[in-house]
Amino acid sequence: MGNLNFAHNAGFSWYCILLMLSGIAMVVIGVLRNQPSARRVLRIILGIGYFCYGFYLTFLFTGGHYFLFLAAFIVPVLVIVDAVRTNATRQRARSAARGGGGYY
Repeated sequence: MGNLNFAHNAGFSWYCILLMLSGIAMVVIGVLRNQPSARRVLRIILGIGYFCYGFYLTFLFTGGHYFLFLAAFIVPVLVIVDAVRTNATRQRARSAARGGGGYY
């Protein structure tokens, strides 16, 4: 299956898989509706880029040098945190607009 060889290059193989999973996660989060449009577009573009690079390393890469992006693992976590915060902020704003849900 391409360059995935957990017996000899486990680190590289896991990097390829996690890179593609990070890309998929960012695209899924980018599709959510409760976010500003600019953030959604940026997340989808970055997610597609991560997935494509992981796909390239897994199936098309023939050897040589490759870039190890540590941001590929940090950025999805930050995107999830930002999506949760954005959703919570919008929920509070909706609740305040309805006239309820205030703190006493």
